[in-house]
Amino acid sequence: MADYSDEPKLLGVDLVDCLTEASRDLTDLYRTAPDPVEHYRRFLGWVKQALAAHRAREPGHFHWF
Repeated sequence: MADYSDEPKLLGVDLVDCLTEASRDLTDLYRTAPDPVEHYRRFLGWVKQALAAHRAREPGHFHWF
């Protein structure tokens, strides 16, 4: 997360790219699409909580949630 400290929104953008690539790879590998809810949880579900926890440790640092 330190790589995204100046632009935390980019973390979400990069994780969406990872989610898209992983979904495509898993669909090619198993010939069936992965569960979209589970994929969201794994790739994006934790981001809001993690950034909020980081913000609590460093007041005023993140402002997008």
